[in-house]
Amino acid sequence: MLLSTRNGANVGSRWHPIVAIVAQITALWAFSEAGGATVAILHLPLPGNVVGMALFFAALAAGLIQERWFVRSGSFLTKHIAFFFIPLVVGIVDYAPLLARSGFAIVVALVTSTVLGIVVTAAIAQRLARTSVA
Repeated sequence: MLLSTRNGANVGSRWHPIVAIVAQITALWAFSEAGGATVAILHLPLPGNVVGMALFFAALAAGLIQERWFVRSGSFLTKHIAFFFIPLVVGIVDYAPLLARSGFAIVVALVTSTVLGIVVTAAIAQRLARTSVA
């Protein structure tokens, strides 16, 4: 088993929490790298990390790995998610002239597409909910 003890307990229950988090993040990274390799080998028009997430989901669905093995790293990553946006914010500084010139249009496009996505998703969810009840 990938990150489990013999009795199936969470890896963090016997290991030091930092070691458990590092092991779990390493396993998540391995899925991401496997996705990147899959994209490169098969010449897929998809980002490697998306394929890696699909591989991770497939492994979860097949029962090859268990969600509880990744609880510590998932909590850690979610708790510190703001750090992942720092490169994004710093990168935006490089586009200051573009934002000064077209910032309003970009904001309008972002808001419009977000609202449209929410409306379409809600409509589909309602339609699916009605058909599953009937």
